[in-house]
This record gives sequence, C-alpha cells and structure tokens, in this order.
Amino acid sequence: ILEKMNQMGGEMQPDIWVYNGCMHGFALRGMVKEVEELLNEVEKAVDDGNDNMRPDVYTYSILLNAYNKCNKRTQMEGESVAKRTETLLHRMIQRYEQSNDRRIRPNQFTFGTAIDLVAKTSQPAVAGRESDRILQWMIDFREKETKKEHERQ
Repeated sequence: ILEKMNQMGGEMQPDIWVYNGCMHGFALRGMVKEVEELLNEVEKAVDDGNDNMRPDVYTYSILLNAYNKCNKRTQMEGESVAKRTETLLHRMIQRYEQSNDRRIRPNQFTFGTAIDLVAKTSQPAVAGRESDRILQWMIDFREKETKKEHERQ
C-alpha cells in the first residue's frame, strides 16, 4: 500500500500517521525487520526535508513493541534484542539532541520499556548491569534536560 501511495504522489503521499499505522500492524505480528525498514524510510524522508514525515516518540515506541513481540533471546542479523533496543534508544536520543524536536524526546515510558526489554532479553549474568546502564542514561538525559530548562529561564 505504501509503495502505491508513494508512486501516486501528490495528495496520496503517505505521511507519518500512515507509516505509524503500518508499523504498528507489523509490530503486532512481531515483524521486526519490516518495522525497522519503515522507520529507516521515515528518518530518511525527514533527513531529505519532508516535514510530513517527522516521527514522534510513538513512532520509536512501535519498534520497541515489535522487539517485545519477537522471541526474547532471538538474534536478528547477529544482534540480540537487547543490543537492538540499546541502539534504538541511543539513536532516538541523538536525533532528539540534533533536532531539539520535542516530539521525539524519549520519556519515562520509552526508557522503562527499554530497561524492561534489556532485562528480559539479555543473558541472565549481564541483564542487571545492562539495565542499570540504561537507567543511568535516563538519569543523565533528565539531568541534561533539566539544566537546559533552567538555562532558558
């Protein structure tokens, strides 16, 4: 459907809401690769200047939910779900810091979901340490955000 809409162009050009809907459908079925591909398309469209494709925190959360649906210790192209989760959270933070677009600012639910996924999908011997690392990212991120807020006042 997205391919046809993209080919038709004009008013039929899909926006972020259409992409989020498609991503959500794939995520419900645990189709991680498809969700990742669509998120990559969204980010590329934004990088190319398409403002109708600006993702939000929900867009990234859809991929976290897709990770949650797949087998907990599954390797995806050589990476664990835990590693993919960390990479996505880091990517989201970077894009937020580069753009200052508050729509993609990770929130407590984003970090909480990431911590939960890492704890459930890591090897038991390292799950606690990896979860603690993401918790520290959240603390550092919130401290930075609080400092920026105070500087604006």
